[in-house]
Amino acid sequence: QKYIVDTLFKEKNWDPVMMTANHLESIATQIKEAFPSCVQQNSLRLRRAEFDYTKVGPMVPIDAIVVENLSKYELSFLGNFQDTTEWNYNFIERRRFYYDMLNYWNTVIHHLKPDLFVSFTWPHTPTCYSLYLLCKHHYMIPVIFLDPVPLLNANTHLIGTFLEKLHAPIVNVYSSDEKLTLSTEAKKYLNTVRSPNVKSPHHILKVYQQSVRNSQGFRIKSLISILIRMLKNGGISPDAGLAWKKNREPYYSRNSKLSEWEHFWFNLRTRSRNRKLQTSYNVLCKKPDFKRKFLYFAASYQPEATTSPNAGVYEDFFLVLDILSSAIPSEWVIYYKENPTIFNASPWARGSMRRDKHYFEKINSYSNIQMVSTDTSTFKLIDNAQAIASVSGTVAWEAALRNKPVLAFGNAWYMGCKSILHISTLEEAKTAIKQILNNFVPDQRDLDRYAAAIEKVGVKGMIHRKFHENIKICKNPEIEMKRVVDAIYSAYIRDYSDEINK
Repeated sequence: QKYIVDTLFKEKNWDPVMMTANHLESIATQIKEAFPSCVQQNSLRLRRAEFDYTKVGPMVPIDAIVVENLSKYELSFLGNFQDTTEWNYNFIERRRFYYDMLNYWNTVIHHLKPDLFVSFTWPHTPTCYSLYLLCKHHYMIPVIFLDPVPLLNANTHLIGTFLEKLHAPIVNVYSSDEKLTLSTEAKKYLNTVRSPNVKSPHHILKVYQQSVRNSQGFRIKSLISILIRMLKNGGISPDAGLAWKKNREPYYSRNSKLSEWEHFWFNLRTRSRNRKLQTSYNVLCKKPDFKRKFLYFAASYQPEATTSPNAGVYEDFFLVLDILSSAIPSEWVIYYKENPTIFNASPWARGSMRRDKHYFEKINSYSNIQMVSTDTSTFKLIDNAQAIASVSGTVAWEAALRNKPVLAFGNAWYMGCKSILHISTLEEAKTAIKQILNNFVPDQRDLDRYAAAIEKVGVKGMIHRKFHENIKICKNPEIEMKRVVDAIYSAYIRDYSDEINK
């Protein structure tokens, strides 16, 4: 990714004042030689509350104006901590950590005076999200990020500038008078989703299948490696170098962070809880009655950036279920299908940190909500439903293509499409249900135009997922990274013309 920074400097005269990532050390010397004044910061250390001001200057603390300007987004930050029990950070610590992070980035902005913040993915961790908030919603510093979601089953990616409106790059073209034409590949993809032989997109199937493979077995090799390092270290397990908080020690203390040994067993316990959680869910599931009128709610995997921070307050699905439960006709029922990845036992899966038996018992307490097995076909549920509801899920787009009305909550790339009903309030949900009762269905020509707009503004075939692996095996890495450079610059011209003119 340093090549991208190099090219932006050489071709566009964009001089980097700071670079931050989890593992910059391997190319620290190269960065120093190319950009002597560029500050390098390990982002993981910031997530561990290790704030080093020596490279950026004396602290410039935030004040009430900053906090008030960002207050709308504060809950999204406070709910996004790596806590092994979800009880190790109390509210005071979460708020204090939030202010610490804002103080650091406020200092960086004041001393280094950046004109632009560029991110290789959505700003969603406590480190980059806090920087995004300060830049976008307080100092009005332009932000550009690569959207990691591959669209149209063709690895087409958007270059975004507004995290709260991920559809923004599409809308200007989609809403214009410009004649748009779908490519043969896009038509094939759309026809496949509309057909009886529909399948989930490649990237979703691939991730799920990989996670299932990684769910198997006890990781004896990893355990042996940790034990060897412990022996070399006098029987003491080294710090895992992660941000997970394991106890009630102060969040800035190294004693509050997991060691390698503790991290291994934490992963093992979490995997076990994920598996057991499915039993709690299955006990409460009932077989769906497809002769009955129903709304299908497709739950998204959590914790994940698609809902936190992207969905805003609708990260809490009970807000959505309360609205839907109040809005649907009395003869309807809501079929709630959990995302199967919640129960996954892959090392990275954290489903049991957002679900427990009490969560499912609460869902079961609604008189008009019924949970259905994760084995139930998503597309059978879509095809037999009166409507589909989702929080930032791909299922919303797929359902609309299959001519089913969709109530979409949160924030996703398809939210700018007129044929998908974007819901923010209870009244909007009630109005949407009335439209559905009056035979509203998505306009397929409108959906085609939206897909064509995605093709027009997106970067087709862009390498993003597992970037460091895939960039090495592509035919021409320099050409691929040059395409990213051009896309970033084009997004800057497209969305920040006022700043350019200044």
